Formats: sequence, C-alpha cells, structure tokens
Amino acid sequence: MQTESSKDSYFTREVLLVGGLSVVLCALTWMFFDKATPLTTIANFAFAMAFIVNHPHFLSSYLLLYKDFSKNILRKKRYFFSAVIVPITLLSVLGYALLNTDRMVMGHIVTAMYFLVGWHYVK
Repeated sequence: MQTESSKDSYFTREVLLVGGLSVVLCALTWMFFDKATPLTTIANFAFAMAFIVNHPHFLSSYLLLYKDFSKNILRKKRYFFSAVIVPITLLSVLGYALLNTDRMVMGHIVTAMYFLVGWHYVK
C-alpha cells in the first residue's frame, strides 16, 4: 500500500517526465548559453535534447505495443495495422527514398512526420 508521500513523489516524477522538466531545461539552457553562441550549436544541442527526451517516450510506446499487446496484433485490425502494416510501409518508402536519393519523397516524409507528431501531441 502506498503512503501519501510516495504518491506525491510518484506524481512529481510523472509531471517532470511528461513535460514539466522541459520548462526547467529551457530556463537552464537560456541561462547557460552565451548569447553570442552560433545558431548551429544551439540547433545541435536542441536536436540532442529532443533525442534524449523523446527516446524513452518512443521506447515505452513500442514496448506497450510489441510486448504488452502482442497477443492482439494478429487478432485486431488496428493493432495489426499499427504493428505490421505501418512499419513495413514506412521502411519501404524510406528505403526507396534513400536508395534512389529522391529528395521530393524525403521531403514528403519529413512533412508527414511533422504533421503526424503534431497530431499525436494535440490529440
């Protein structure tokens, strides 16, 4: 049985991991970066931070789908679509774009990524 303080601690960790920590990281970044820092350095830092923050999110999503809901993948259409059809389609299109150095297809993939990520977070 959880005590009141352990529930508060759990809630605090959840808030920080769900997005509350981003406010703290933004303030620290603003405080510690020199105002004359080149934009490419800031962009590389932002990319690295986005990777560090998003990786656990995606990893937990994949674990939920492929581990916890694995029995539903072949039973339910939506799980089959999400776990089999979408990855195969995405890998096929990415493979085509990379092997043929097709910049237009790659541009569409990036545009779709921005749209779908935004949709995911707004939803």
